[in-house]
Amino acid sequence: MDHHFPRTTYVDQNGLWEQLNHIQSEIRELFDAYFNEPSGRVAEEAMDLIHSVETLLHILEERYGVDLDCIRDHVRSKNQARGYYAQD
Repeated sequence: MDHHFPRTTYVDQNGLWEQLNHIQSEIRELFDAYFNEPSGRVAEEAMDLIHSVETLLHILEERYGVDLDCIRDHVRSKNQARGYYAQD
């Protein structure tokens, strides 16, 4: 699967629990930025959250053998059926 960001050292250092806690901290930072910062900071914190989630996906792929391409395709199909995507 293609990722937006390079693989981090936390793929080797963190387990699932540690990475989920990090994601939770990024969500708190995103909300804090939303309530207290300009939109550019909100975007920056959203990107930090995406980066942290991608690290979790690397962990799942590398350590647990999760086929991310298969999962992505399943999620796309599920969300397409739910009408989540804009029509061209």
